[in-house]
Amino acid sequence: MTTVRLNSADPVSFDTDALIVGFRSGPEGPRPATGADPLEAAFGGKLAATLSSLGFAGKPGEIAKLPAFGSVAAPLLVAV
Repeated sequence: MTTVRLNSADPVSFDTDALIVGFRSGPEGPRPATGADPLEAAFGGKLAATLSSLGFAGKPGEIAKLPAFGSVAAPLLVAV
């Protein structure tokens, strides 16, 4: 059974199967909706650029999945 929980813990160290993070569209590409600066830092400052290169703009209804490659505790990042 799938369980979804809202959590305000540090997204970098949160141990889960998939980390789901909200993004919004900005003039320079997708931007985390709130409080994801540590997440961007965990990805070497390239998370937004990586999502942009995948065609993800942070617009309503968009979803992008990418492997975390050890940048965060969760193996998968889902941008919504």
